[in-house]
Amino acid sequence: MRTKLENINWKNLSREERGKLLAKSARIVKTPKGWRVTSQTNKSHQYIVRLRRDDPKCTCPDCHMRKKKCKHIYAVEFYVKKEINAIDWNHCY
Repeated sequence: MRTKLENINWKNLSREERGKLLAKSARIVKTPKGWRVTSQTNKSHQYIVRLRRDDPKCTCPDCHMRKKKCKHIYAVEFYVKKEINAIDWNHCY
């Protein structure tokens, strides 16, 4: 079940907390260029997140200006962790 983003007071949340909520509610899709995350404010706009071990990047203005992890990077990290945890490793061998 997706969380309703409109009902959340985003100003009081850290970027990591925002990312966790975004991971639960936004459309996140793996593409050849990286992970595509739909904007929470404009559903027709999307950002590309590239996960690199020590240098993740996002095409959003916040990441570009601050040079730090944005909520989209955190969202993809939470999403990937959830997907990995959902794997039934007993059936992989």
